[in-house]
Amino acid sequence: MAMIVHACDFSAFLIPVGNLIGLLVVWLIKREGFSFVDSHGKAVHNFQISMLICFIVSVILVFVFVGFFQADSNSNIGRGLYNHRHDKGLRR
Repeated sequence: MAMIVHACDFSAFLIPVGNLIGLLVVWLIKREGFSFVDSHGKAVHNFQISMLICFIVSVILVFVFVGFFQADSNSNIGRGLYNHRHDKGLRR
């Protein structure tokens, strides 16, 4: 049964946040019957919630830092890190 708890992680490929939902369903049904499933269910759920929080924080930081590095010295958003001082007017 503990293997099913760990295998619920793969349900995220089919259903968004399915790894948390599937794990929670299996853990709530089988936690009284098997202490081994109870301990593994808590550990896996803790790991999945931690990974979800890290994913959300990293997505936010990607948007913050990509936006920060795309702004050049003239504050022209969207032109990236291209150095416009060496542009001799060849690109318009």
